[in-house]
Amino acid sequence: LGGTMAFGSTRLIENVNNGFVAVVLASFASLVLAQFNGIHLETLLNTSNWSAVLPAIPVMFVALVYHNIVPSICSSLQYNKAKIATTLTVGTLIPLIMFVVWIGVSLGNKTGESLAQTVGGVPISSLIQLFSESAIVTSFIGFVIGLMDFYRDIFPSNPNSNHNQRRINDLALFALVLVPPTVVATLSDPSIFITALDVAGTYGISVLFGILPILLAFKSRQNYESKKVKTEDFVGTELSSSYASFVPGGSWS
Repeated sequence: LGGTMAFGSTRLIENVNNGFVAVVLASFASLVLAQFNGIHLETLLNTSNWSAVLPAIPVMFVALVYHNIVPSICSSLQYNKAKIATTLTVGTLIPLIMFVVWIGVSLGNKTGESLAQTVGGVPISSLIQLFSESAIVTSFIGFVIGLMDFYRDIFPSNPNSNHNQRRINDLALFALVLVPPTVVATLSDPSIFITALDVAGTYGISVLFGILPILLAFKSRQNYESKKVKTEDFVGTELSSSYASFVPGGSWS
């Protein structure tokens, strides 16, 4: 997969990602259908553990964050406001619905007997593994694309460089994305992943993708309300201040 990301074309990477997304959706639907008959509304409504809410918040942040790939999405959609809004809305709703459905299935099931069943001859445990690993692959692809674009902004290539030079620069950036986490994963305790999720969700993601974007958007809208600002994107199309009001409701939305 790393080789595909490093040497594959954009179309190839997109097709690979779409294929794994299809596997995620199909395996998830199979898991839900396999446990659907075991769901009891009374069990679902009476199962609760409010003391677990606070410790779960960091994981919620990590699970629902995708803000790091928003710049890449905007660029690939050529900054078309309608397409970006549709993509982000649908892309947010699909995993949110999947989370809610899976939580309902898990909490509403009286026993774990359904985990021993099969779907079309495939054990449920195998479907869970297939779903988990496919979901990790799609996350990996998204984060690599986002980080690559991020590092390209920090270490831009020479606009006069040829194709081979730009390719070498991209490979160096790819190594910068992949090597550090690989080294940490290889040399450290595997349980560090859970600790990293907790720390990242509590501090990094909640601040970087929760608090800062709100403050930046609020300040940006205040500036655009006081004066009309114009800029140009990479193809020279003029953008007016209207793009600042991506979400209706003024500065307080």
